[in-house]
Amino acid sequence: MKDLNNLLNEIKNTIDYICNQLHNNIAGPHQDNTVRTLLSNINELSFEIRSKDEKIYKELIDIKNNLFFGANFVHPFILGRLVEIMRIYDFDSQNNFWKYVHPKIVEISKKKFEDGYYADSLQAALVELCDIVRSFRQKIGAKEIISDKDMMYNTFSNEKLLCFTNCSNTSLKNIQEGYEKLFPGVMQAWRNPKAHKNIDMSQAESARKLMMVSDLMYMLDQALGNINKN
Repeated sequence: MKDLNNLLNEIKNTIDYICNQLHNNIAGPHQDNTVRTLLSNINELSFEIRSKDEKIYKELIDIKNNLFFGANFVHPFILGRLVEIMRIYDFDSQNNFWKYVHPKIVEISKKKFEDGYYADSLQAALVELCDIVRSFRQKIGAKEIISDKDMMYNTFSNEKLLCFTNCSNTSLKNIQEGYEKLFPGVMQAWRNPKAHKNIDMSQAESARKLMMVSDLMYMLDQALGNINKN
């Protein structure tokens, strides 16, 4: 399956080409490859958004089935419907939050999320967060701690192996103490319960939690950066 942005660009470029032909009073016939590729792309786009907007999905299927007639001649009215949909509908509107998510989480969680595996997408992000902390502890020779929650607590609060701020004033101290609690808290609330049984999760719930894990990932970057500075 093509990347959504590439898919949209291919459709728009082909539409522009066909529209320019129409402006020159050329409705067809269009090359078989052009027709097949456009119809295939429209079909792929329709299934990409089926779970997000059933109405647009059905509209795209209807357009795909009626866009061309005869020997690859384009139907101007149907083409106009496609142009309007491509102009006004934000096909990526459901996933705009990804641009705010940590790149590492985008890499490991986005595909699972977009395929509808919402709980798995969250678990993948949590596992990645734990793996980074665990790798850091191994690198410095810290003792192995099996429990993710306890590992986070020991790393940030008890042993203070990683620090988010220098605690030089009240605000920075509050940030430090708050994230010391958030890391083990998230593991206790989200990682451990879902690691031991299959729990259904909605798209919205997964998105909210992924944003939270993303913030923790950025803060972990900051803490690791502080180590490198020192």
